[in-house]
Parts: sequence; structure tokens; C-alpha cells
Amino acid sequence: MKYVIIGNGPAAISAVEAIREVDRHGPIVILSQEPYLTYGRVFLPQVINGDCELNDILTRPEPYYERLGFKVRLGQTATSIDRARKRVCVSGGESIAYDKLLIATGASAIVPEIPGTELEGVSVLRTLDDARNIHTWIDDARHAVVLGAGPVGMHSTEILTRNGVRVSMVVSSEHILSTIAPRSATRVFEEKLSTAGVALEFGRSVREIRGERRVREVILDDGRSIACDLVVIGKGVSPNTALVDGIGLTLGEGIRVDSTLRTDDPDIYAAGDVVEGHDIIRKRPRLNAMWPNAVSQGRVAGLNMAGRSAINRGNTNLNTGQFFGIPFAAIGLPQPECPEQSTIRLRDGREYGHLVLSSEQRGARRIVGAVLIGKTDGMGVLESLIRGENDAAPYIDALIESGLSHGVIGAWARAESPDVSQQVSANA
Repeated sequence: MKYVIIGNGPAAISAVEAIREVDRHGPIVILSQEPYLTYGRVFLPQVINGDCELNDILTRPEPYYERLGFKVRLGQTATSIDRARKRVCVSGGESIAYDKLLIATGASAIVPEIPGTELEGVSVLRTLDDARNIHTWIDDARHAVVLGAGPVGMHSTEILTRNGVRVSMVVSSEHILSTIAPRSATRVFEEKLSTAGVALEFGRSVREIRGERRVREVILDDGRSIACDLVVIGKGVSPNTALVDGIGLTLGEGIRVDSTLRTDDPDIYAAGDVVEGHDIIRKRPRLNAMWPNAVSQGRVAGLNMAGRSAINRGNTNLNTGQFFGIPFAAIGLPQPECPEQSTIRLRDGREYGHLVLSSEQRGARRIVGAVLIGKTDGMGVLESLIRGENDAAPYIDALIESGLSHGVIGAWARAESPDVSQQVSANA
């Protein structure tokens, strides 16, 4: 069996490891558009800061590839897929035959269609080269503009301010982290941003980026100008589906797959950020571009490619991290999306907890979302409950009795309504 994997991120590596559990000798070729072995994107802010380089952030060093017996072709881009001949065409004119193909092309940072994004000093933060570019510009930067206030925007702002750069954040929504947390959960971060001297421009967008060779200002949609010599764009990501356009595979926002991670073609699988998989909370196909999802999808795809039956039940969004020294974790729905859903909230000083509950049939209550700020050690428990699709109350009661649940989770379990949760908060 000959395997070709397009992409060299966590989904690809997880797939290789799974294939080798079943097929120890079948040739595997990985095509990597980047000229580097697979590395952890989570460490890119440290690269900007100058704290680490490529060898420090590799998730699999070169001997690992040799040990598992597969080839990685760095800096080579797949240009097309010939389904009839079962070949992948590569830049330079070569084609590679496959029996089973995995598309793990990931996602790319979204760049707004505004004038000036090509100027020096303007960058997204998605790849090692992006981080290296920002690192070279940061020493002589005085004022930066960050577009977006999601995780990338927050990490970028933190690194910039710690390097003495004044930052203005241009945020199209009405609060930071708006896609993964409610306003009540993010106020503590807005306070941190304010203390760090960050100017927040809510409900605004950038109309144009101006400069000669290097960026010198951005023009907001209301006509105001912000002088700057560095712009970091953090407006989310878009799946890299161009390779499969027009070859007959079903596309939504990403590549559609079944529970085995197989596409419409029985010999082509897809996994990772390029996939529109089943969201276990929303009960529909959805993009959830998260590292843990890519790993689990890659494993299931690899096993099935090698002939062992495996199922991916689905996934949901999961964000964890730390902004300005404050831990943050969010999973599932950030807030209710229908009348059957409600919230329980708790805030005590710098610790914040937020649950989204759904009323199911026969009176069961299921946790479909959670946000923790300041104290996140209970997220593993909550993630298990969310993914388990079970009535939450008995499990939380058991956790309290066993002493494994404490702090905000224990308070949530005792809170039957928002009014009661407010009393818990007051008495904590």
C-alpha cells in the first residue's frame, strides 16, 4: 500500500503514526509546503520574543522521521490531484502515485482585502516565517496596530507590549474574544489591556494601510488615522481547500468527510484544519480548527487508510491558553443559542466561570459549553462531561462527593439558577 499525505502538521503526523501501527512497511510520502519539519505553532509568540528558534519548537525531530520510515519532501507543494490515475502532481512537474491519499493541508490566516497588506511591517501570525518577520521588525517599532482580538490578536498584543511597543487593537465586534467567550467573561482581560496602555477600538475596521515601503499608518472605517510602523493581522483562518476545487469532492466551508474521515472518494481522506467535521455540540458539520481535533482526526484517518476500522464521533471547539498571565479555557458554546439553553455564571475576584446548559428530553440537563478564567484546572472534567453527552447533574454531584471538584465547579454544581449562583459568588 502506497500512502501520500499532503501537509506536515499535527493531523499528518498523527496519521503517519497510526498507519505504522497497522502497516509497518508501506511507503509513506509527506509533501510539506513549508521548508521545515513539523513544529508547534503555539510557540510562535516565543519566537517573536526571541526566546526560541526552530530546533526548540520542533514537535518531531529528524531522527523520528527516519525511525518510522517515511519520507518528508520539504518545500514541495501539491498542485493538483488526478483521481482517475490516483496521482498527486507536485510543483516542478513531478507526480506521485498513491493507493491512499490524506489531504491535511490545514488552514491559512485570513488577510482582509484592503489596500496596503503587502507593505513591509504588515504580517499575519500563522507560520514560523511570520514570527521571524515580526521579530526582525519589533526592535525599531514604536506603535503597532493589531487587527482582531481573538487568541492570535491577544498573544500578539501581549508580546508587543512586553517589548515596549504601544498597541492599538482594532476590533470589529463589541468585545475581545467574542467568538469564544461572552462579554462578562472577558472584562478582566480588557482591564489588563487597559493597564498595559493598549488602546481598544471596538466596532471598527481598517479601511486602508498606508506607507511607502514600510507601513506608516492605518485608516479606520470612520476616517480616523492611527500612526504605526507595525501591523499584525489576527482575523482568523480559512481552510486550504483550493487543491480539491473542481475534482468532485463535497465542500462546505471545508472538506466534508464521514465518521471515518473519508471523503466522497473511497481512497481519499482528509483531516485537520481543512476538514468540516461533525460538531458534537451543534449537531452539524462545522470547522473547528484546533490542534487536539487535528490529532484525533489524523489518527482515525490513518488507521482507516491502513485497513483498520476506526470512527471519529465528532469534535467541538476547544481553546486554552494564557493571556497577560491569566489562564483561559473555553469549550463548546460560549453562550446560549436557543431557548432550551441557559447559563450559570460565577465570578469571584479574578476567577470567572461560565457554563452553558441545555435542557434535554426527560428533564436531563447537559453541559454544552464552558468558559474558565483565572482557574482552569477543572476544564478536563467539564470537557469529559461535554463530550460524554450525559445528564450533567449526577456526574457533578459524584465529583463533589469524591472531592475531585472544587472552586468554581463545586459552586456551579450547587447553583440551580442564576440567582442562586449569585449567592454562591457572594459567599465564596
